[in-house]
Amino acid sequence: MKNLYQIRKSKRMSQAELAHKVGVKQATISRIEKGVNNPSLAVARNIADALDVSVVELFGLPELEQRLLQGFREASPERQAALLTLLGGDQK
Repeated sequence: MKNLYQIRKSKRMSQAELAHKVGVKQATISRIEKGVNNPSLAVARNIADALDVSVVELFGLPELEQRLLQGFREASPERQAALLTLLGGDQK
C-alpha cells in the first residue's frame, strides 16, 4: 500500500484519525504505511473508504496486480479454473 502515506497526508488526516475511522489501532496504520504489515482485503477496503479513494489508488496498480497474481498462483487448481471461468479466460 505504497500510496497510503501520501493519500492520508493529502487528506490532512493523522494516523490516529484514520485508525479510528477504520476500526484498527494507530500502530496498525503505522505498520501498514511502513510496509511491515499487509492488510486484509477487508481492511484495505475500509481504509480506501475512509480516505474516499479506490483500492487501486491505495495500492497502486502494479502492487495490486502482483497481489492478485500471487493469490491466483496460491489457489487450488479448482479455484483457479473457477476464476478463469469468471474472467472469461482460457483454462488451457
